[in-house]
Parts: sequence; C-alpha cells; structure tokens
Amino acid sequence: MSDQPQQFNAQDAVNQAKDYAQQNPDMARSGIDKVEDFLDAKTGGKYADAIDKAGDWVEGQLGLPNNTNNPAPTDPEAPADPAPPAAPGEPVDPPAGQ
Repeated sequence: MSDQPQQFNAQDAVNQAKDYAQQNPDMARSGIDKVEDFLDAKTGGKYADAIDKAGDWVEGQLGLPNNTNNPAPTDPEAPADPAPPAAPGEPVDPPAGQ
C-alpha cells in the first residue's frame, strides 16, 4: 500500500452517479423530487418553476429518459424552430420590412 492519499476523481463520481441513475431511474427521480420539494419549502415556492427546470436538467444530465409527467426544459436562448415551408401553389408573405 502506498503512503500517498487517494485523490478524489470527480469525473469517476459523475460517471458512477449516471450509471446508478440509469439502472435505477425511479429511485433517481425520487431523490431529485425530494430535493425539489425541500428547496420549494425553503423558498416558500417562490422559485418553483426554476427549481422544476433545474430538476429536469439534472435528469437530462444523468441520462434519464423523459417521461410525460416531467418533460425536458427548453432553452430560452435556443433558436426557434423555423416555419415549415409553404405548400406548392400557396402564396408566400414577403419578410417584414421589405
């Protein structure tokens, strides 16, 4: 055995958490929900939407599949989906300002 202390490897810890969450998604979601409930209680529900989005983000980072009760958050800075192309023969409105 060496005299040097073991060093903490954060990436290994993250990978182990992801593996555990993917193997036990119900338990992982339950833990995330408990943290969300605790934070909601401590903040009086003032930041409930932000806390829910953060919980969704954590689930995504852990690689948990989305479920219908907990959809993935949208990035407010992400570009919007482009409008679908007009069907052939339909008139197309010119862009604003032209």
